[in-house]
Amino acid sequence: LISVNQIRNIQAIREGVTLRIPDRDGQLYTVREGDMLSTIARKYSPSLGWKTLQEINGLKSENILVGQQLFIPDTSSTATNQLADVAPIQFQKPATGTITTLFGQPYINPATGISESINGILIVGNWGSAVVASASGQVVDAGYEVKGRGRFVVLSHEGGYRTSYHHLENVEVRIGMTLSKGDTIGSIGTSGTSYERPTLFFSIEQSGIALDPIQFF
Repeated sequence: LISVNQIRNIQAIREGVTLRIPDRDGQLYTVREGDMLSTIARKYSPSLGWKTLQEINGLKSENILVGQQLFIPDTSSTATNQLADVAPIQFQKPATGTITTLFGQPYINPATGISESINGILIVGNWGSAVVASASGQVVDAGYEVKGRGRFVVLSHEGGYRTSYHHLENVEVRIGMTLSKGDTIGSIGTSGTSYERPTLFFSIEQSGIALDPIQFF
């Protein structure tokens, strides 16, 4: 109640003052430069999930503005636990290697040859290195594109998450298979690209919204 109403002096509260009364414990957060719902939820309430944070604050989309105030529920509260629609998932780095391109940085899309912001990350590794499932899930898509994704695999996870693995040299799974975290999907390669070194494109989405994978490792 103190946080939501930005009360600095309890003694200053007088009859007739209108107070905002939240239906659960929590705190008021002011959006800063560079914030996203996903990073805020990850930092202050990882078990809640950005989608629930969006719904609790009555937001029509995931877009937020600097200076905007958000209510972040206390996830220890029973009411919040009932509302939370995303179980905490721990993702791991899907391949050994160097992350050469970070989420949101410009890169040349191998499908179009046009520079754009990447909605995942690029990991450069060694030929033959394994690419593994970043979290437990089910293979929902797999295939091959001559120019673009190359040999690719897509996994579906709890909480509306999906992970994608592109440019594989070979694929060892098929659609419908259930994988455990760390199970081998294939090996890192250059399929679908003109890359000279084995490179994995990896992305994490929740409910169709691209998230920064680095926030999950």
